[in-house]
Amino acid sequence: MARLILENLALQISLVLFILLHSSLSVASDSTQEANALLKWAANLHNFKDSNISTWPLHPENANNSSPRTSPCNWLGISCNVQGMVERLNLTNAGLNGMLYEFSFSSFPDLTYIDLSINLLFGTIPLGITQLSKLIYLDLSYNLLSGSIPPEIGLLTNLDTLHLAANHLNGSIPPEIGQLTSLTELALYVNNLDGHIPASVGNMTKMLRLFLYDNQLSGSIPQQLGNLTNLVELHMDTNSLSGPIPITLSSLTNLTILHLYENKLSGPIPNELGNLKSIVDLELSQNILNGTIPASLGNLRELKFLYLSNNQLSGPIPASLGNSSQLRHLHLRGNHLSGYIPASLSNLSYLTVLDLSGNQFIGFLPSNGCKGQSLSFLNASDNHLRGPIPESLRNCTSLVYILLNSNQLEGNPFEDFVVNSKLQKDGSKSQQIFWSDLKHMEIEVTNRGHSDCRKQYNGHDTT
Repeated sequence: MARLILENLALQISLVLFILLHSSLSVASDSTQEANALLKWAANLHNFKDSNISTWPLHPENANNSSPRTSPCNWLGISCNVQGMVERLNLTNAGLNGMLYEFSFSSFPDLTYIDLSINLLFGTIPLGITQLSKLIYLDLSYNLLSGSIPPEIGLLTNLDTLHLAANHLNGSIPPEIGQLTSLTELALYVNNLDGHIPASVGNMTKMLRLFLYDNQLSGSIPQQLGNLTNLVELHMDTNSLSGPIPITLSSLTNLTILHLYENKLSGPIPNELGNLKSIVDLELSQNILNGTIPASLGNLRELKFLYLSNNQLSGPIPASLGNSSQLRHLHLRGNHLSGYIPASLSNLSYLTVLDLSGNQFIGFLPSNGCKGQSLSFLNASDNHLRGPIPESLRNCTSLVYILLNSNQLEGNPFEDFVVNSKLQKDGSKSQQIFWSDLKHMEIEVTNRGHSDCRKQYNGHDTT
């Protein structure tokens, strides 16, 4: 009986050892296949010797599918899982120059992460990449890729992050992109994409950041964007979008950045945007928006940057804007705004930039315009303002640039700002006072220009 038990035990041990050995050989075989696939791709790059992956063991025998000398898990930019299979490929800014067509994506069934950004990769996005069913992160941005975004991209349903920004991609955004319902970040900015934004983007309800700026997108903003209630940043500026701003955007109560500037949007600014209680940066400049500035914007207590310049807005500045106590920049230039500048703007103690130029404001400058001693840039030129320059401005030590020309203001520019050593009268550096018509006491300081902050890869700083 004991002998039978021992024989059965020996048989079981042999079976286990056989399975382990077979599994080990299988993994080793798969690892060899992955290594060879990587080396074959590297051998077809234009500048392998000058790239960061020149440390890969690229020898003639390896490039011809011979067994590589080392596991790819030890190569630069390669990470493997516990089974020894390639899981991550991170070759950002590695000096790669070539195409992706020689990359055998089917050889990497466990690949979850690819970052090939900031290289010189060219050609189109290969369909083989859509075979990576486990892929979570894909970044091909800042390359020279061309052609269209393949509709098959919608097969990568586990994707959390998709970055194809800053390439030469053209054509429309495929509706199939809406199948990526796990996506939290989509970056397609700085390409040549045209056509409409597909309504299917409204299916990606986990989305946190959506970057579509600097393309040639046209048509209306899809109402379905209002479904993306987790959205924190929405950048659709610098396109050719038209039609009204959808009221459904007011559902995006987690939104901190909304950039719609440099489009062809028309109609009024929806009152409902006052529901965006988390908004920090709201930029709607350079459109064809009309009507009045909604008083509801005064409900935006987290708002730091408000840009409504170069539209066709009319009527007064709502006094309620003085309730947006965190405001740093207020740009209203180049509209048809009229009436008095509300005294409530003096409540904005953190305000550093105030641009009211090119409107039809009347009356006086606010008596407490520099209450918080934060104001550094003031442009109220080309209006119908009159009266003396308030003492608070004359004593505003934070002020560096001031433009008040083309008004009917009173005073002497030499005396009014003599207390402010930052305002230079002798033309030194870039801080200067100019006067061209002492009869109207026009006061102007050099304006080096204030451009909208351009977002970087993950959005721009709004602190």
